[in-house]
Amino acid sequence: STPGRRGGSCRAREARARVGASARAKDATAKVLIFSQFQPTIEFLKARLAADGVKFRTLSGDMSLAARTKALDEFQRDPPTTICLLSIRAGACGINLTQASVVILMEPCLTPALEVQAIWRVHRLGQTSEVTVHRLHASCTIEDHIRTLQQRRRSLYEVNTSDGVGELI
Repeated sequence: STPGRRGGSCRAREARARVGASARAKDATAKVLIFSQFQPTIEFLKARLAADGVKFRTLSGDMSLAARTKALDEFQRDPPTTICLLSIRAGACGINLTQASVVILMEPCLTPALEVQAIWRVHRLGQTSEVTVHRLHASCTIEDHIRTLQQRRRSLYEVNTSDGVGELI
C-alpha cells in the first residue's frame, strides 16, 4: 500500500469516528457534510460508507446540474440519508445545506476562503441547529506547511481589511 492510500484510510477512519462520536451521539438523524479536495479520498469514503450500509449522497464538480440538484434534494429530504460527500470546490459554490449540522474538512486547503465558503453552506439563513466543524490534520506532513500558509494568508487579510482597505464608501 502506498503512503497516500494509508493516509487516506486513516483519515477516513477518523472521519467516520468523528461522525459517530459527535453527530450520532447527539442526534441519530444529524446530517453530515464531508468535504475533500481529492477525488480518491471521496471514492474511498464512498466505498467504505457503502460497505458499512450507510446511506449517503455525493456532490462533485463533474456532475450535471440535474444530477447535482437530485443529490442535494435527496440529501436534504431523505431522513435515512445522513451523509453528503462533497468536493470542496463544488460544495463551496452557491448551495444551501442548512439541513446539515456537522461539517468535516478532510484536509486543509491552500485557499482558506474555500474552507470558509464550504462551512458557510451550513451557516445560512434558516439554520436551526448548532453547527460543529471538524478539521482533520495529519501532523508532521505537508499539512503543517499548508496550515502555516493559511495563517499567513488570514493575517494578510486581517491587516488589509482592518486598516480600511476594502471598506465601502
